[in-house]
Amino acid sequence: MGAIYRGDVPYAGGGDASLTGNLTASVTVGGVSAGDTFNDGDNLEIVLRNILSPTLYPTLTAPSATISATGTKLLEKGSSLATTFTITFNRGSINPAYGTSGYRSGAANEYTLDGTTQSSNTFSKTITESKTSYQGSVSYLAGEQPKDSNGGNYSTPLPAGSVNTNTINYEFVDAIWANTSDITAVAKLSLTSKTTKQRDMHFPAQTVANPEIFDIPAEWTVTAVQVKNDLSGQYEDASAQFTVTNVNHDNAGGVSTAYKRYTFNMGMATGARDIRVKWS
Repeated sequence: MGAIYRGDVPYAGGGDASLTGNLTASVTVGGVSAGDTFNDGDNLEIVLRNILSPTLYPTLTAPSATISATGTKLLEKGSSLATTFTITFNRGSINPAYGTSGYRSGAANEYTLDGTTQSSNTFSKTITESKTSYQGSVSYLAGEQPKDSNGGNYSTPLPAGSVNTNTINYEFVDAIWANTSDITAVAKLSLTSKTTKQRDMHFPAQTVANPEIFDIPAEWTVTAVQVKNDLSGQYEDASAQFTVTNVNHDNAGGVSTAYKRYTFNMGMATGARDIRVKWS
């Protein structure tokens, strides 16, 4: 380091300058924090570099992977679904890159799903009730050496390895049946996940000859049947208004399935109304 100047006047001695005693910073300046100490004899260039050009380090983010699939995740029992799974690999990051590519890991070299390992990240599968949960994985090559802001090595390269994806789950359920579209005909409704534990249905006006009917899978334990009070907007217990009998419907695979049929038993006509069924 050359002579140290104050304005146009050099310090005595010129040449390299060093501290003549320990120096503890009382305030934070640049890369020097309050409380940092420089020792007697340290070159003043060290002090200035720490203030003006501190060494900075990158943030290292590990690689990750996600899986997605086409089509619905809620299916009727007895059905199947042809779908395509896609595994997306994120190589993680070195941020700032400081002269590297900015990736924490090397490139992906293998993708695995359901016992199949390949170089492509897409998989064609047919989903059935025999397997309803899917998780993939990605194998990757070793990453490069991270650097600090001064070009020095920081931490270590990420070795070759693998990472798992999230899990995709499919649910197979029996459909609810009801005469909500046509009071004269009971028909299959759109699917409802069993985990929602309730279904709201809007029925058209009923007559004595054609009462409200809804069929719930027998394996679902019904805990409440309620009718919406149009004045209060609240659902109120209506379980006594329905008689329960046993019926069967074929599922999507043609298998006969047991149901509990709920039939309005008041022997009177009513206007259109909303019914809520709850189950466990």
